[in-house]
Amino acid sequence: MNRMRVFSYCLLCLVTVWLAACAATPTVPPPGGAGKAEAVPAPAPQPPAREPVPPPQPKPKPPVVEPMPAPVKHPEPAPVVDPPVPPGPPPAAVKLEAVLFEYDAFTLDAAALEALERIYQVLAKEQGTFEVEGYCDERGDDRYNISLGESRAQAVVNWLVARGIEGRRLKQISYGREFPADPGHSPEAWRLNRRVEIVPAGSPGPGVRRRAAGN
Repeated sequence: MNRMRVFSYCLLCLVTVWLAACAATPTVPPPGGAGKAEAVPAPAPQPPAREPVPPPQPKPKPPVVEPMPAPVKHPEPAPVVDPPVPPGPPPAAVKLEAVLFEYDAFTLDAAALEALERIYQVLAKEQGTFEVEGYCDERGDDRYNISLGESRAQAVVNWLVARGIEGRRLKQISYGREFPADPGHSPEAWRLNRRVEIVPAGSPGPGVRRRAAGN
């Protein structure tokens, strides 16, 4: 009796295991059978969407450049030119005294200032140009005497311009110890030769004047 129970129990277990195995095995449809599932094709890839192309813009017209007006040329002002000085009177019409100086000096002493005042009174009434000539006595070398004669002539010109005579009317020059007023070799001759003479422009040279005076 016990053996029958054991046999029945084992048989039941085998049936249970078989049924469970059958339930777990997938059913494979036979090839070519009506129950075969059709494969669904994958959708074709879509091309990427294109961005809309903007319509072509019209090309801007180049700006119209107006031609520059030609520069206006203004007439240049005429240069300012001093009016020419009228020529001086004939040499015989104006004769001025000499301005004398001390030895080795070009300063104006009282006697020289008195002579210059008289000369100014004459020049203020005249309209021409004049030469202011500086001289020395025979002592000293030529180079020093030329320089000293220039200083004497310059001193006279400066005084006359300060007094009111136009500087453009006066032209200074130095002759040094050349053309003495007195050809002697005494102190008195030297005094007369240390001088400044003022003569109208265009007058004969000092050599001609000395010969005319008999010197």
